[in-house]
Amino acid sequence: MNIVAVVWIVVGVVTLVLLLIFLISLVRQVQRLSQSVIQFQRDIKPVLESIQQDAAVAQEHSVRVQAKVEDLRALREGDGRGRSRARARR
Repeated sequence: MNIVAVVWIVVGVVTLVLLLIFLISLVRQVQRLSQSVIQFQRDIKPVLESIQQDAAVAQEHSVRVQAKVEDLRALREGDGRGRSRARARR
């Protein structure tokens, strides 16, 4: 074997070793990232559930307020014939 072939083999082996090191490092970083995402999901789940519950309560409140507004408009326009004034105040 001549010296050029030996140099190319050494360069190829060194490159292969460096690529393997980068690949191993990349796999480790992907594992760390996936663990961080899982931990983030665990941490955020209670907050998300709380926000969803608050949104449901706000939606219910909005529906009740809208019903009251419609009742008041009906009374104001004189359409509240069958409704008592006590119901409109609630």
